[in-house]
Amino acid sequence: MENTTPLGNIADICYGKKSKTIPYNGIRMLRITDVKSYSILGDEKVSSSTNENRLYPDDILLARTGSFFEPFLFRGYEKICTFSNFFYRIHSKGDILTDSIYYQLQSPRFKNYISRKLKGRNVTKDALSEYPFLLNISQDLCVLHFSESIIRNQYEVIRVVERLQKAIWKETYLSNPNVCLGELVKPAHAINAIDGLKGGTIVYSASGPTGYTDKQGLGVDSIAIQKNGGTAEIHVIPAGTVADKSLLWLQMNEIPAEEMKIMLAALNLKNYLVGSSVPHLKFDNIQKIPVHYVRGMDITGAKMAQKQVDAERQLLEAYIKQHKAILNYVYGGNKV
Repeated sequence: MENTTPLGNIADICYGKKSKTIPYNGIRMLRITDVKSYSILGDEKVSSSTNENRLYPDDILLARTGSFFEPFLFRGYEKICTFSNFFYRIHSKGDILTDSIYYQLQSPRFKNYISRKLKGRNVTKDALSEYPFLLNISQDLCVLHFSESIIRNQYEVIRVVERLQKAIWKETYLSNPNVCLGELVKPAHAINAIDGLKGGTIVYSASGPTGYTDKQGLGVDSIAIQKNGGTAEIHVIPAGTVADKSLLWLQMNEIPAEEMKIMLAALNLKNYLVGSSVPHLKFDNIQKIPVHYVRGMDITGAKMAQKQVDAERQLLEAYIKQHKAILNYVYGGNKV
């Protein structure tokens, strides 16, 4: 039988006062969009209109919205921070180590519990306080701490490599522009899958194959860009298949799709999204972008940079998979 106690018995749970964002003044306010998995912070910085929501070492933040379950541990070596009132602040009352609370909130066990307790899209304080916190379990917090440290370090490696990649891309494709993007690509007519059709030409969406159509695909690989949702992700559409209408589908006359994917990534197409309520990408807004391209130009550096970033990301995925396996073993992901 599991030895548990309500989380509210071992930790104080509260949320801060409502505040507005102001330009960054050296005291950072953490918003839900700033906090990433494994207690990593995004780059954008803003401050709060009040200093009352001050964070202290060993404070844990958990989003009050059910769309993001990942806890953030404020370790104290970050600069002075406050937090948005869209977080719960959780702090150990002293009997249980902060790391033990933090990693259990990171575990599949907690996520399985809280996903069933949502009221609409929100995590209620009562549900959080009543969470049956596991006591006296076989665990090694040092192993979990070490595992997460590896992940955090790998994220930093990727940031460094990506900065180098962007510098190489900029030098390759943006310095001394001699053509416009519209001279290198042209839009193709995207096609939605036909309901119930089995077989035929595969239709791709941003998430992969989504069905079939009776229309014919292109004879070579092509490019499609996710045009809704503000992401502007770039995908290679295999020869003989088509892209659906959620994507901006492009075909090239002479440039291989993989090379065009690198060039488009260098352009940071998020900057060309239009529309305030639902940002989207239109060919008219990107065709006049100046770029540098010469037939047979040397893009060895750009390809090597992309290969290195891909290798580092694969390594990160392996570290994350290992960390999740440890969490699942320690806290029993199938237990509720």
